[in-house]
Amino acid sequence: MFEAEIKIKIDDPARIANHLVELGFCKKHRVRETDRYFDNAKELIRTTGRSLRVRLTTDLETEISSATLNLKGAKADKLTMSREENEINVSSGEDCCRLLSDLGFSAVPPIVEKIRTTLTLSDMTACLDEVKGLGSFLELEILTEDSSKREEAVRRMEVILKDLGYSLENSLQTSYMSLLAGTRE
Repeated sequence: MFEAEIKIKIDDPARIANHLVELGFCKKHRVRETDRYFDNAKELIRTTGRSLRVRLTTDLETEISSATLNLKGAKADKLTMSREENEINVSSGEDCCRLLSDLGFSAVPPIVEKIRTTLTLSDMTACLDEVKGLGSFLELEILTEDSSKREEAVRRMEVILKDLGYSLENSLQTSYMSLLAGTRE
C-alpha cells in the first residue's frame, strides 16, 4: 500500500474536530498508541529514510489492545509524509520486539506515546494526535494501491486543510520520533 499523508501542528484540536464533523467526517474511535522504533547496528533503516515500528494500540473505550509491525519506505516528496507502507497485525507486541532483537535489531529511543482520535470521510482518515512531550497534531491520510494516485490524494487533502485554515506550507515532514529526539529526518 501507499500512504499519502499530511501532518500539521495544531493549537485547538477541539475546534478542528468540530470543523471536521461539519465537513462530514465521522468519529471512529479514540486510542492510545505506543510506538517503538527499531534499527540494526549499521542504521540501515533510518539512513535510507525508512522506519521499522512496533505499535501497541489500546482502545480507550473497550481497553482492548492490538499490535502491529510496520515498515515505511522513504518519503515520496518534500512537502508531505507520503510513502510506501507495509503493516501486519501481530499477536503480541512484546514477542514481536523480542523477535526483532533476536534478528539483530535494537529499539531506537524515544518511545512515542500519543492519544489518537480518528475521524473518517470516505477513504480519507483524519487523526487528531496528542503526542506526549510535543502537543497536538492533525494527520490527514489516504491509502492507495500505489504511488501513482499520490498527487490526487494530496490535492484532496489540501482542500480539507484549506477549509480548516491551513495549507501545505504548514505541513511537517518529520516523524514524532524525530521531533521528540530533536532531530530532522
